[in-house]
Amino acid sequence: MNAFCKSLSLIAVSGACLSVYAYEPIVRCTETNSDGSCNNKSVTYPAIPLDRSVGKPIVPATVGIVVNTNDPESVALGNQYASRRGIPLANIVRVALPISNSVSRANFAAATSGLVIPANVRALALAWNKPYRVENQSITSAFTDGMENSINWAQSLCVRTLPNPAYNTKQGATLSRRLSMLLVSGSSYADSKNLVARAGNGDGQAWTGTVSYLKTTDQTRTQPRANDYTLSQTQNGGLVNVSVTSANSLAGVNNVLGYQLGIATVANLGQVQFREGAFADTLTSFSGMLNENGQTKATELIKAGATGSFGTVHEPCAYAEKFPKPSIMLNRYLAGDSLLEAYWKSVGWTTEGLFIGEPLARPYYVADIVQENGQLHIRTNNRTKAATYDVYEVSSGTPVLLQTGISVPAGVAAGTLVGNLATPMRNGLPIGSPIFALVQAGL
Repeated sequence: MNAFCKSLSLIAVSGACLSVYAYEPIVRCTETNSDGSCNNKSVTYPAIPLDRSVGKPIVPATVGIVVNTNDPESVALGNQYASRRGIPLANIVRVALPISNSVSRANFAAATSGLVIPANVRALALAWNKPYRVENQSITSAFTDGMENSINWAQSLCVRTLPNPAYNTKQGATLSRRLSMLLVSGSSYADSKNLVARAGNGDGQAWTGTVSYLKTTDQTRTQPRANDYTLSQTQNGGLVNVSVTSANSLAGVNNVLGYQLGIATVANLGQVQFREGAFADTLTSFSGMLNENGQTKATELIKAGATGSFGTVHEPCAYAEKFPKPSIMLNRYLAGDSLLEAYWKSVGWTTEGLFIGEPLARPYYVADIVQENGQLHIRTNNRTKAATYDVYEVSSGTPVLLQTGISVPAGVAAGTLVGNLATPMRNGLPIGSPIFALVQAGL
């Protein structure tokens, strides 16, 4: 461990500082020597939103990983994800499920009865390629809500499902349920392991680029979200470039942060370059029916470079409520929510909806907490709202209050110093890789 990294309680690898926890600090050179080597560096730590109830946030310490003990590849994937994201091994939960696309309600009930999930866990990563549904209910809904017993699936092909309590909740909201996401990509475990291998590469990068909404020639699949594309452009366009265009696919484009459209088959995915942490989905009936022929699968969008996606596992018909609402998805993501939170908050009815990807992805922080010259400074970025904040340290999953009354006046430019923090401690020692949470007054 070199002296600079030691002073930050970080590990030095090939000249760079890496944290021993997930949500790695971003290390930048702020002063160079004449020979080009770095003389001084700054370290930016994650700063995430948290609401006034100050509950447990979604951080590595509060994420559980569910593995299928009938599938050795699932167990290996879960272990890889725990290692990559610094998730405690105690948070790995084991179930024995059939290795099939769908499981019966009876098999799911038998496998999950008596399942003990650590009390600290507030979200679940399901580490397997199959199963993806419990009869007509998605596997992510089944783990989050339990098996749905009140819907009469036989009454109609186009059945209305139940409302999602997390829908349209604010950034950083303390949620009443453990949200779930299927940690899967492509059509093989090799693809899913590639997704895990790049987990965290976009955290805190505050990417510039474009969120693209396409109005395709498929009116049935475009109409449910068409008006919201324009709303999202109006609400969020000041923070990133938001494009609404008439086309059936993107092609030859770079720096894609988000990609949402409505069409059965998404062409030219090999000609789209996604930023790490990007989201992409298409409004069509069967994109969540993984490992089956037909329409473009959500997993194909992940394999193409997106980090998160969504699809339905049962015929949804053209209910807008069953698909991600673009304006909410983008707003919460830019406001600092994790990919898991932003996606779940954007869907009104989630029973048939399958959420897939890397749940902890978080490209945007609510402020920049920077260690410079041995001091921790709170600086604004272009997403920091004018408000008064309390600051907590949350890497353990339990918020610890550090400071109250940090004021950000209206009109302050990005990069403005608005406060200082003492080094957070745990058990008398500095916390090596802290995660900060900002609680906004009135949120």
